[in-house]
Amino acid sequence: SKRLVPRSGLESLVLSTELKQRLMEIVSFEKARPLLLETWGFGEGQDGPVGANSDSGFKSFKPMATTALFWGAAGTGKSASAEALGFEFGRALKVLNFAEVASELKLGQKSSQGAGALETTFEEARAADAVLVVEGIRVESLIDEGDSIPDR
Repeated sequence: SKRLVPRSGLESLVLSTELKQRLMEIVSFEKARPLLLETWGFGEGQDGPVGANSDSGFKSFKPMATTALFWGAAGTGKSASAEALGFEFGRALKVLNFAEVASELKLGQKSSQGAGALETTFEEARAADAVLVVEGIRVESLIDEGDSIPDR
C-alpha cells in the first residue's frame, strides 16, 4: 500500500451535475459526522452511548465508516474522485492495490499471513484517519479457477 496526499478537490473534476452532487453529498455527510454521531446521538447503539465502556455495563461504540463504491472501465475517474474526496475531507489516502495483494496470496503465502497484512493495512488507515482506497479489483480475481460462471 502507499500513502497519497490529495492535491485537488471536487472542483477539479469534470463530472455530470448529478455525479458531482452525489460526491458533494458524501462530503457533506462526512463533515457532519461529528455532529450527527456525538452531539445528536446518532452514534448511540443498542448497547449504549458513544464512548461508553464495558465497566458501565455498555459495550464500546465502534465508529461507522462512510463507504463509496466506484466502478467502471480504466480511465473513467474512479481514483481521481477518491482523491478529490480525500482532499475535501482533509485526509490523506491509503491506496491498496487489490491485484497485488491477491497475487501475493496466490504465490504460496499462508492465508493467515496475507489476511494479517490486509488487516494491518486497514488498521493503519484507521489510525492515520486516512481514506482507504482499494483499487485494481477485477471480477476475475475474485473467482477461483475451480468455480464456474453458469451460461445463460
